[in-house]
Amino acid sequence: MNRQAQISRFPAQFSASTEHQELLYVREEGYYAVPSWQPVRDESLPVTVFAEGDIAVFKGDPEKDSEPTRDYKEESLLAVYTLKPSGGIAVPTGSVFVRFAENIDVSLQQASLQRAGYLIERTLSYAPNAAWVRAQSGDVAEALNGLAALAKLPQIENVEPQMLSERASRS
Repeated sequence: MNRQAQISRFPAQFSASTEHQELLYVREEGYYAVPSWQPVRDESLPVTVFAEGDIAVFKGDPEKDSEPTRDYKEESLLAVYTLKPSGGIAVPTGSVFVRFAENIDVSLQQASLQRAGYLIERTLSYAPNAAWVRAQSGDVAEALNGLAALAKLPQIENVEPQMLSERASRS
């Protein structure tokens, strides 16, 4: 699969959360992100860097921009999104926050989460009805493409993909 096809596996848009469906992440054409990025001499500089320098966002076509010596794993390229209507670019991590109704213990929901294609990544001691989940395959695009299946689980109240974005400064 070529690099552009890899980016096109990501959904064109999705809600920021089931609680805030008015906020949409829209895939930005002409941008891509590289996880585990380390600068290489003579390589074009990224537009921005997230996660303490670990994920770099580039503007352009990943087919044309990547240096021939760069050892990108095609499956590791990530789509870049803009949050609408507020703006600002963001990159998905593959983790998704889920919260069930208050009286539901998320650890007892493993089977339904697995049927939806997800595994519990981390539970929260202070919120037994919530957890961070990840696609069973570990694939970030699959995690985003499966958000609707998660949202349809019985007694689920919120589904929210984790997105890395630039920090907003306070005025």
